[in-house]
Amino acid sequence: MIELMIVIAIIGLLAATLLPALTSNKVQAYIAADQAQLRTHFSWLQIYQSKHKQALPMEGGYKFVLSTWTEKTFDHTEENLDKYFTPGLRDNDPDYRLARGQIEKGTDPWPDLNSTRTQDTHYVGRAKDKIKSATMGENEAWMANDNEGLPSFPDGTVNVLFGGGAVRSYSWPDLKERFSLGDFDKNAPPIETWGPNSPIPECRSLAN
Repeated sequence: MIELMIVIAIIGLLAATLLPALTSNKVQAYIAADQAQLRTHFSWLQIYQSKHKQALPMEGGYKFVLSTWTEKTFDHTEENLDKYFTPGLRDNDPDYRLARGQIEKGTDPWPDLNSTRTQDTHYVGRAKDKIKSATMGENEAWMANDNEGLPSFPDGTVNVLFGGGAVRSYSWPDLKERFSLGDFDKNAPPIETWGPNSPIPECRSLAN
């Protein structure tokens, strides 16, 4: 009995030691996967430009993001639909599950922009009044995690896609230092990643 209790205590100690590290590694994996998704969106937007005389989508916010789908820039596969939703967050999103179920049955969930809603993607896009030309600067934000309702990542990280194709990842310590934010509180409303109230200056040109 004593030996069994010792084994149980050791297992409990190992679990308490390893679980935070495993959780942190999982979050970092989701962040990296999301960065890769945003790079895919950049390539889709480049294809969109090549088909529209180098013009970017003229609608702003979530419609900017979803224009690549509704204009059939690429094949409408289940895997490509997944890329409009944040890794680690999408599986618990009923709007994602609805759209995924539709495409699995051969039905297009977003046949045109008028059929789309802000819930149909976990990203915000360039604001309509900020789309000046097809040759916007490399430091101008095109897309970012929307943080709509809750943080896109449980550690408060925000990924932003820029016009040159770069994806910058803003960790909470980085956001805290650069923009004078407080400590991260997962129970507090998430920071705004778009519009004039965003603490990230480049993201103020984005819309939901």
